[in-house]
Amino acid sequence: MRTEFLSAKNLDALIEFEIKARETDTDIFITPLDIEVLRLSTATAIKTPAYNSAKCLLCISDDGCIIGRLDFTILPVLAFSPEIRAFVDWIYVLKNNRHTGAGKLLIKEMKEYAASVGAKEYFLIAARNDEAQRFYRSFPDIEIKNEQVLIGKIAL
Repeated sequence: MRTEFLSAKNLDALIEFEIKARETDTDIFITPLDIEVLRLSTATAIKTPAYNSAKCLLCISDDGCIIGRLDFTILPVLAFSPEIRAFVDWIYVLKNNRHTGAGKLLIKEMKEYAASVGAKEYFLIAARNDEAQRFYRSFPDIEIKNEQVLIGKIAL
């Protein structure tokens, strides 16, 4: 297994991964996927400066297929003491590829990249299902907090 960042070169492979994820994990993916909207919006985002700090790390199997992804953003934070942090938005590994080290590889590679740009810690909004919780608890350097996350809409 290896990782690489999302780019225009591997966008079609990401689309295939997203289709497969929805076919095999109907408990998580309940909304239909508009492939063309996903392709166009992702291709646009890759080229848009506002997304420069947003990263999508892909886990590639030995046969060249995407089997997992981890989306995160690197943000400088000024509150209290200026520092750089990584915020993990999404981590997902295809059902048939779980428990193979793919998720751990994604976390490891994200941490290495984040450290290379000066981040000292990362935050992850945790999924509540048992399998995800076992995965999070398998990392000795993670402190799991039980806090609420507020999500507000921004309307202009």
